[in-house]
Amino acid sequence: GSGTIRQDNPQLNVRLVEGENPLRIVFASHLNLPLKSYILTDEIAKSKTIIFCTNNAQNIKLVNQLRENEINVIPVSKDKDGKIDISLALDILYKEYQVGHILLEGGSKMFSTFFKQKLIDKIIIYHSPKILGVGLSPFPNQTQRLLLDEALFKLSEYTQSGEDLKSVWVKQG
Repeated sequence: GSGTIRQDNPQLNVRLVEGENPLRIVFASHLNLPLKSYILTDEIAKSKTIIFCTNNAQNIKLVNQLRENEINVIPVSKDKDGKIDISLALDILYKEYQVGHILLEGGSKMFSTFFKQKLIDKIIIYHSPKILGVGLSPFPNQTQRLLLDEALFKLSEYTQSGEDLKSVWVKQG
């Protein structure tokens, strides 16, 4: 989401191994994105970046600037919360770009939106023994429950690398 772009300025590309860069999809309801972010300025911005915003994104000047720079900006309808209609955006990705699966890398609001709409098939969690502060819940808008509740997800893999742990949870049904 746009919050992750503003706070982390991720590159969302392939750097440490050989491989093709992914299609980078950003959900930014109000198009509140810094023009100098990596995904808007790097060498693959024109060919590998799609930005979804609402039909009445407040920053028309930015929409025009992005389009002048050949960045693909797609306005879609709002959902009942005034945010991007994620289901509609995913339909567009599937029909127009043949994208059937995405790796969702974002903040708690984006995870909550996808989780609430039952759009998550797999959750990969990395655990580290280092405590850096209080932290944020990945699902702040959800009632507290375990992944095992209602048999939503099942633990399918659990591995250790040094002190770090990786757990993979797969959606049931």
